[in-house]
Amino acid sequence: MKLILAAIATEAITEILIHAGFLNKPRAWLSKVGFFKELFSCGWCLSLWVGLFVFGLLYLRLEIALIPIVIHRLSNYLHVIYSLVKYPRR
Repeated sequence: MKLILAAIATEAITEILIHAGFLNKPRAWLSKVGFFKELFSCGWCLSLWVGLFVFGLLYLRLEIALIPIVIHRLSNYLHVIYSLVKYPRR
């Protein structure tokens, strides 16, 4: 169960860091530094580091901090499923 929680949290945090509008300025500032420039241009690369962070939370037994992020992400998936059921593509 913790592995599923960690995977969903890693995906959600990675997507937020790459696509969230409110992080445009910090992302632009960090992208001026060589390592971060590459990091924020590749979701797969960033997810490795986010996964290590999430692993650290699990190791420290702080997985409860991941629950709101996972709830947020699962609710997004439910919204997508609901819209596909309510408005099927023909």
